This record gives sequence, structure tokens and C-alpha cells, in this order.
Amino acid sequence: MRFSIASFNVKNLIGPDREYYRFQSYTPEEYAWKRDWMASQLVDLDADVIGFQEIFEEEALADVVGEASARARTLNNAVIPARGKAYARKVIFDKLGVTPWDDAALAFAPNAADAGVPGERRPGLAVLSRLGFVGAPEVIQDLAEPVTIPFQPLRGMDSGLDAGSYTLRRLSRPILKVRIPVGDTALTLFNCHLKSKLGEYVTPPGARFAPEEDLT
Repeated sequence: MRFSIASFNVKNLIGPDREYYRFQSYTPEEYAWKRDWMASQLVDLDADVIGFQEIFEEEALADVVGEASARARTLNNAVIPARGKAYARKVIFDKLGVTPWDDAALAFAPNAADAGVPGERRPGLAVLSRLGFVGAPEVIQDLAEPVTIPFQPLRGMDSGLDAGSYTLRRLSRPILKVRIPVGDTALTLFNCHLKSKLGEYVTPPGARFAPEEDLT
């Protein structure tokens, strides 16, 4: 069985007039442009399973997927001949068509740190699957058992010294775990949005960026 998987960081998907970060929101026109662009990308990808990052609201993603499905149907009507045509079974038409996501399963993982406060939102994840899911999707963020991670001693220090540790109780971003039926088995997929190290640099007073972020 052949199928395709794609990963898509959508860069802050949220509905119009909704402030996600401080003083940052989309006008209705900007949202319409983003929706249009994303729908075009989904049709071009034509992937069976798609992992999305930076999703603030499930409704906005469902809106994009609905638009992409409508475009897929329009495309199919334009390029795929009716079944009664003598040449309708040519393999090339299988390549030209795009399967809409009308019956696809959508799993959304909101960020546990997102309280919905305007300007202080936190992004989540989603997985869209034409193949559906086996069992319920699982969101991993708040750890049932805290994880203690030891620091390594600095170079030149006695390796037996206690260099300290930190305890992790919650991930800053969720991990979305889904199981996808593939033939007579199931594939386990983890959708992660890894944290950029740029956010850890210190911005000097009065500066717009940290020195490490200036790549010019």
C-alpha cells in the first residue's frame, strides 16, 4: 500500500481579528490571503497524512481544509473525463486528480499553556489523515511522571561531582501522537513542533533583536 506523508508549518494559523501574539493579528483580508495560499499548498501536496504546526484554532484549519477540498473537486471536474469516455481509464488521469479531504480525520492538539488570552496565545498541532486513525489521538504535554535531567559536570571538574539537575513537568509545546491504519497494521506518528533556539538569546535594552539573531 502506497501513501504519502507531509509536514506543514503554517506560521500562526488563527481566524481574523484575533490577537495571537501582542499586537499581532490578521485583518479579514490577510486571513483570506493566508487561507487561499494554504489551500493551494494542500492541493499541490495532495498528501494522505499531513502534520501541521503552529495551529492556534482548529476552526481555522477546518476552514482551510474545506477550501482545499472544494478546489480539489473543481480541479477533478476540469481534468478528469467522465467515466463514459473511452479514454477515462488512462493512468495519467489518476495522476492528475486530487482526492478531497471531505472524509479525512482531523486531530487537534491545543497547547496546555494557551488560556485563550488575546496577545498571549500559544500554538498547537494537528494531523489530517485520509486513512483515518486507530483509537483516539493522544496529546503529550503535561507529564504524568516528572522527568529529572542531570547536568553534566563542566570540563575539568571531577566527574563524580553533583552538577545539579532540572525537573521537567510540562513540555512548552504539545506532541500529538496518532496511530494510522496502513493495510493490516498501524503506523504510529508523532507530530512535534521543535523549539527554536533563537528564543533563548537575550535582547539588549533598546534593541529589536538579540545579536545572535542578526544574520546580515
